[in-house]
Amino acid sequence: MTWADGRRGARVPAVPVDRPVPSPAVETTTPATPPPPPPPPTTGAAPAVRRAPRPGQLTPWWRVATAATWVLVIAAFIGVWNTSRQLGVALWWLGPDGEPQPVFITLLPFLAPLVLIVLVLNNVRHLPWFGLAAAAVTSIFGFIDLAYVRRLGVVELLIASAGAAVAIAGFGGTYVGSTGATPTPAVGPPTPDGPVDADGPRPIADH
Repeated sequence: MTWADGRRGARVPAVPVDRPVPSPAVETTTPATPPPPPPPPTTGAAPAVRRAPRPGQLTPWWRVATAATWVLVIAAFIGVWNTSRQLGVALWWLGPDGEPQPVFITLLPFLAPLVLIVLVLNNVRHLPWFGLAAAAVTSIFGFIDLAYVRRLGVVELLIASAGAAVAIAGFGGTYVGSTGATPTPAVGPPTPDGPVDADGPRPIADH
């Protein structure tokens, strides 16, 4: 290549036609999924849902009183047991020292009070009725022991009577259900603004 003033320009090298032209690299990978947003800060623990008492259940203080009464019944029968051994007399459910009753018979007076205490801890319904049943079972030992040791038999009957008295009083400490349905207000025409005269005419709704 020659310019007009006689200079020769630089020679441009020829590019082969069949030479491939490299293309720029293209990102083909899928972008990573962004992490989920952090949870909102909690202001405090969720309030515990308190279950409403059911009809027939005892109030909390009456449950405590019932459980304490039957714990005392067990303690009283242990006292009767100890007294009979000290006096050298044999109750029916204990037997004489030389020929005591089997263990399962000796523990029978404590069975009904223990069952009732478990029912109280589970907050079952109609506990006063269960208390009366436990008192009736406990009194059986007193009636039988009247023929063995009269004085201790009377004590056992008094113990059972105390349990029955608390059970009867517990009927006043039970939750009761609703005595009737809540009346639904009748749907009527809208009342006009301002005071309404009770003796005056009222609008009649078209049906």
